[in-house]
Amino acid sequence: MEQKQLYKRLRKIRDSIDDIMLDISESIATGEIEKQEKSDFDVIAVGKSKQQRNRTPGIVTIVKELELEFGSATLENIIERAAKKGIDKEKAEAEITMLVQEARIFEPVRYSGNYRETQQ
Repeated sequence: MEQKQLYKRLRKIRDSIDDIMLDISESIATGEIEKQEKSDFDVIAVGKSKQQRNRTPGIVTIVKELELEFGSATLENIIERAAKKGIDKEKAEAEITMLVQEARIFEPVRYSGNYRETQQ
């Protein structure tokens, strides 16, 4: 494929994405897209819902605090402290799994249930 053809295709793709984003933002502004659908858009655009993005710092902070107190953070202790901050068990467990996948926290011994923050 020639470079000119490639650039034309890329321009068409970019223009299509721009059109879609404009349509979505107009639908949000006019109220056509309801609150739940906005959350779905966050997941599509960013990979996480707004609620997940808000929970992440809380769970990381909990892991840091427990790590300072005990050397590592057990799953039970994380869930207990998360509950005190209004994060239910299922959401806390899901967030922990996501943070491990993102390498923001890790288990020094696999499947031990003890977590530490990844040093950045």
